[in-house]
Amino acid sequence: MQFDYLIQEDQPHATGNALIYLHYAIIFGISLVTASLKIIHEKEADSLFTVCCLFAGIALIYLGLLVATRYNQKIFTLKRATVIFFTSVTLIGFFICIWLHYFPVVIMTSFFVVTINVIYLVKFSLSKGQKKINV
Repeated sequence: MQFDYLIQEDQPHATGNALIYLHYAIIFGISLVTASLKIIHEKEADSLFTVCCLFAGIALIYLGLLVATRYNQKIFTLKRATVIFFTSVTLIGFFICIWLHYFPVVIMTSFFVVTINVIYLVKFSLSKGQKKINV
């Protein structure tokens, strides 16, 4: 949705080169999340390391999407409160997972962190411009 509907296409001083490289951060983030979820339940794996990789992947995805918002239409500009909310919820989830690094806790906590962030983004940040999106 970020790259299809929210971007302002006619920007006089933007070349769009950053959008090409932002995909690397997002792809690396997805790879870290996938690898972490694959090995986190294995007994041989260090659970603290996999929790760090999981949340590093989530952070890379968020960072790639955050940097891409500079190309957004004006009505979809992220507020500072949204970035602070995302950072706070993600850090709280990270510290919960570091403290209680058991497989079910990590999976449920990371699920709730991402779900809460998505609900907040859609409900409070993007709801103003929802009528302007022609899907």
